[in-house]
Amino acid sequence: MKFLFKIILPTVLVFLAGCTTTPNEMRAGVKEKGTMKFSIPFTIARHNFLAQAKNCFSRGLRTAYPVHVVNDVKPGEFTTLNIYLTGAPGMEMITHSFDIRKIESGETEVSWFIAGLIVVKHQPVVEYWVNGLEGRCGSISDK
Repeated sequence: MKFLFKIILPTVLVFLAGCTTTPNEMRAGVKEKGTMKFSIPFTIARHNFLAQAKNCFSRGLRTAYPVHVVNDVKPGEFTTLNIYLTGAPGMEMITHSFDIRKIESGETEVSWFIAGLIVVKHQPVVEYWVNGLEGRCGSISDK
């Protein structure tokens, strides 16, 4: 059942939701957004977060598969992760955008922006990913 939610549902959503090709376009019309602070150092939080996000968004179909775009805006202090669904000719849609930022207190702040027709609350997902825990990928089956 998880296979259906991780693979087939995103494929259908790409065709139903249309194409949003830039993070700024997507962030302007998100379905969910939020920000959380963690008492974990930036380098550890960044590593954990990226590893779990890539684990969750690692498979797809010919018609829709995830592409991860990591941008170290300010190395050691600020990283963005954008996840696109792409595959079919002319179809590219950004579905998730994350900011991972080192804050002055030595803590890490993570902001998320989620698009799509069906959106599951990502606060628990972000908590899992920053802490390096497996088992939550933001699908309906994670509830």
